[in-house]
Amino acid sequence: MLYKVDAEKGEGPELTKAHGVAGFPTFLMLTTDMEPVDRWMGYADPTSFVKTMKSTAVNPMTIAARQARYDAEQTAGDAAILARYAGATGEIDKALGLYRKAVSIGDGETYGYPIFELTMKKFREGGDDADPNMVIRAADNMVASGQGSDTEWIYMAFGMSRFAHGAEKPKMQKPYLETALAKTEKTIDPDLRRYRGDLLIEHALYIEENKEKAVTYKRGNMAEGWMEDAGELNSFAWWCFENKVNLQEAEEMARKGVELAPAGKEKAMILDTLAEICNERGSCESAVEYIEQAVKEDPESDYYKKQLERFRELLMSKS
Repeated sequence: MLYKVDAEKGEGPELTKAHGVAGFPTFLMLTTDMEPVDRWMGYADPTSFVKTMKSTAVNPMTIAARQARYDAEQTAGDAAILARYAGATGEIDKALGLYRKAVSIGDGETYGYPIFELTMKKFREGGDDADPNMVIRAADNMVASGQGSDTEWIYMAFGMSRFAHGAEKPKMQKPYLETALAKTEKTIDPDLRRYRGDLLIEHALYIEENKEKAVTYKRGNMAEGWMEDAGELNSFAWWCFENKVNLQEAEEMARKGVELAPAGKEKAMILDTLAEICNERGSCESAVEYIEQAVKEDPESDYYKKQLERFRELLMSKS
């Protein structure tokens, strides 16, 4: 029986503490005596979720019993389940060791994505052995294996995109973007199609260096009805500003967003976007005017006051 728990309400806080849950969503498979049978974290597509459930349901036993069986006779299946459990409880090194043991024993699975995900987490947490090359090796191994669900390929590519930008080497993501795009070409899941669209935008911008193509992909990847949604218009305009592309249209979209937005914080946020775009296009005077309006819309925000000081200084420096 699937039982959903709100970690912030009712018995949720107590259960969260009792089971040491630190990230969400966490799925716990328990016996009627509340002993752990399996545990994993994160969202997945239905196929992957069912696969995970079945791997334990085929021969359910408590983690303690499985560990004892594994200690007596090591199998790839037990190693993988124990690895999944260890990863979900934050024991990253133990989980990686068990996954690698499962691969070495050999059951046809390469566990490329869970190894990549845990390696990336280990790298982000830092430490003496947090070597960036270990992330690249994990991603390369997943690509070489060719194994992964559509969701896993998309997530791996996003992870390597962030990693590449963090290293200020955006072209590093090329093989991971291209593999993920090829592997997910036929996906029909609407959410994955949109995430895949984001990868196409990334590829156009940083690999092909074709800004016009990136803008075309960006327009095509916007939510239905975005031209009448203040928040979506702001999202498009801000993306253009951040990437220094299509600024004339971005200004028009931001102006429309300001008109559509209700008074208050949302309007102030879009006015800030408009001010940044105007400043980027060389109109410092307009930038000051729009950020003054933002301050009026959200007078409690210190950020907009600092923005006003900044734009005024820029205007004075050019006068």
